Amino acid sequence: MGSNRVKTGLVDLDEILNGGLIRGNIYLLRGGPGIGKTTFGFHYLTHSKSEKNVFITFTEKSVEIQKNAKKMGFDLSGVRFLDLIPGKEVFVEDETYNLFYSSEVENGNFTEKIVEFIEKEKPDKIFIDSITQYQYMMDNDYQYRKQILSFFEFLKNQKATVIITSEISNKIDDDDLQFLTDGIIELKSENEIRKLKIKKFRGSSFSKGWHHYKITHKGIIVFPILRPKKYSAIFTKEKITSGVSEIDNLLHGGFTEGTSTLISGPAGVGKTTFGTLFMKEAASRGERSVIFLFDENKETFLHRCESVQIPVKSMINKGTLKVYFVEPLEYSTHQFSKLLKIEAENENTNLIMIDSVKGYELALRGEDIKRDLTAKIRYLKNMGKTVLLISEMGKMSGDVFKITDSGISYIADNVVFLKYVEWDSKLHKTIGVLKQRTSGFENSLREFKITKDGVKVGSPLHNMQRILSGTPIKNNKNKI
Repeated sequence: MGSNRVKTGLVDLDEILNGGLIRGNIYLLRGGPGIGKTTFGFHYLTHSKSEKNVFITFTEKSVEIQKNAKKMGFDLSGVRFLDLIPGKEVFVEDETYNLFYSSEVENGNFTEKIVEFIEKEKPDKIFIDSITQYQYMMDNDYQYRKQILSFFEFLKNQKATVIITSEISNKIDDDDLQFLTDGIIELKSENEIRKLKIKKFRGSSFSKGWHHYKITHKGIIVFPILRPKKYSAIFTKEKITSGVSEIDNLLHGGFTEGTSTLISGPAGVGKTTFGTLFMKEAASRGERSVIFLFDENKETFLHRCESVQIPVKSMINKGTLKVYFVEPLEYSTHQFSKLLKIEAENENTNLIMIDSVKGYELALRGEDIKRDLTAKIRYLKNMGKTVLLISEMGKMSGDVFKITDSGISYIADNVVFLKYVEWDSKLHKTIGVLKQRTSGFENSLREFKITKDGVKVGSPLHNMQRILSGTPIKNNKNKI
């Protein structure tokens, strides 16, 4: 974006801002206590060592700020501080305090300290934490507005890029600040997910909506909303095969590259195993795949695959397979989007499986799964990636045939279902294809078996009726 942009120190926040803050502007960073405002300041002031930066603090001594920053890996030794913290003598009997006595404010001592400091340092970037304390010390709104207007005019003349923090409170508002500043970044926590939104940004477009972020022991990580339209890639639409001829025959050669497939069925029917077959075959071609497991632990998955001749351990060691064992409640949907982007753009992953949709839904925490998954699938398809979605159905069998409990079948280009049926007083598994947008498919059902020697698929069950009901009428035996 050129030299008129100032980096925030957070790459993904700069992406949301289409390049960063605009040089010389004043920004309001507002949010409740403990939401991470000061930590944003750490990133902002330590991003560039070549710039002169100052930190004006109203709420915490600079020694404590630097100590806390150091714990997170930030070196603020090059940042100049102005402490405006009240001493013990300013406390009164009701245990409240003002930063300065009214007389000090009225005679200009407070303003003079800031003005002298900034004029002396001539900084490129200024971080003020928090202006709310400035408002608390004023006797009346008129006095506050008079002071703040004068202060902002002074800051504008300095040509520095300024971030001012403000506490969101029911007791005091910051409407004047919102009006005067060139941009507003609002922070909040909702359903245990931290979120940020650009409410105002003069002079530039920006990515709208509530983006997620996380505070870690090393600072803040921002997870922007995924915008599928921004991404595209050139790719050949070849067939992705399973390595099992009968399955490939069902699919008339396999899935088409760059499509999405919903694999539906009840628990234990073989959905994950079916999807992993395509990854085994991709590995034989030297291609990389990734699985996001939301429902199954590592040991169970590895043992189960190895026991049916899918060598996932070897695939992982060779780098042709990456498995993420995801705890849904530890991830937000935007955080998961970032993982997808890393795999799609940085790791050259071709085949991606999300197992399962229900497990992933826990990470949504009330958000719309249709809208969320649609964005993610469109992004991956735009990047030429092949996607497998595992969807678990609650019913093992029965007259009502449903593909998914989440109503997301429209997202998929292809739908494959696995189903339990009963005949001869035994449970059997069947497989069929419901749709495939890019090619034809076999419309018959076949028996599906998982054995110690691998997956076995039988001939079409032409001589059976009412298979989807779960209790078919069988005229002849079809042996695998």
